[in-house]
Amino acid sequence: AEDSSAKNNHGRLEPNEESGPSRGPGIQGGGLEFDGVDDRVEGQLGSVSDEVTVSAWARTTHGSGPGGGHSDFGGILGDGGSQAYDKFLLRKYDGPDEYQFSWDYSDGGTTVGVSDSKVEDGRWHHLVGQYNGSHLRIFLDSDLQEQKQYTGSIQSQGTYQVGRYEGGSGLYYYYNGRIDKAK
Repeated sequence: AEDSSAKNNHGRLEPNEESGPSRGPGIQGGGLEFDGVDDRVEGQLGSVSDEVTVSAWARTTHGSGPGGGHSDFGGILGDGGSQAYDKFLLRKYDGPDEYQFSWDYSDGGTTVGVSDSKVEDGRWHHLVGQYNGSHLRIFLDSDLQEQKQYTGSIQSQGTYQVGRYEGGSGLYYYYNGRIDKAK
């Protein structure tokens, strides 16, 4: 998967090129279709410590498949570390119309921005998660949905994943639907 930014954070289709996410129509040009079972993109990430903004266009279907362990969860874009904490994560959580941007910081707590807006299945939506050192925010289709005050830092694992996140104890949550322009 090619990174179109100047950062050159190119990713690998997993589990491999043949059986990973399939290429198809995106919001503008080509995107990737994730099966909710084992599809993902993995790559190397630059340093992240005190501020981060992540965004992606997502077209939802119904949660994750059997590999995800729960039908209503799915990672969209986040730090790809193998620990359940010390990451940032944009994800679908607990239903087809709820999205979160979470900042799992090193002392074990979680600060989460949740979009309660109805996200209609099968339509493209632009999701943005932002942490600026003092506030955690989530935007849906350019509208601020929620913000929470928080200060702290994160220690990135140095990798990223699109289409999957780890919830701890080796349990993975795979996204089922299309993702485009993840950054």
